Amino acid sequence: ASNLIALAQYELASQALDHAHSVVATEHIHHVLAQRGHLLEHQGGFVAAEERFLEAHQCDPDGDATYLIYAGSVAFQRGDVAQAEGLARSAVKSSEGCIDEAYLNLGGYLLSQRKYSEARECYVRALELAPDYELAQERLDDVQRILQAEGEQHEGEERSSASAALRPSS
Repeated sequence: ASNLIALAQYELASQALDHAHSVVATEHIHHVLAQRGHLLEHQGGFVAAEERFLEAHQCDPDGDATYLIYAGSVAFQRGDVAQAEGLARSAVKSSEGCIDEAYLNLGGYLLSQRKYSEARECYVRALELAPDYELAQERLDDVQRILQAEGEQHEGEERSSASAALRPSS
């Protein structure tokens, strides 16, 4: 189904997933649900895709972070940053899966809300888990520049206020 989705053969992908759903063993149904989520995401059905990813997470015997990461991504794509952040926060608490990616995504959701210090901590954590994670390093560098610029701006405002306070009033 994933190849059919990549080729935008959505009807054929849906048929393949319907068949897979009817024959796959219960302990593997989470894979089918996740593929259905990807299909729905490609079709623009972000709410339904998020529901399938969350259903896949519930059915996954390992309970790893993967499906929560996917659900957070589609929540973000539909503009629900709070939901995306909450799902990423759940994902980073998982004991299995791509926890580094969960931290990267959480950092991105926080960055989009201008929560720069929290975002920085997420990128640091992602790099602690995966020291060669280039995208996490790039994002960390970016947020460091933002924080530095904010600090310089804040210092400049404080100097202007102090200098104004020292001027004699007319």
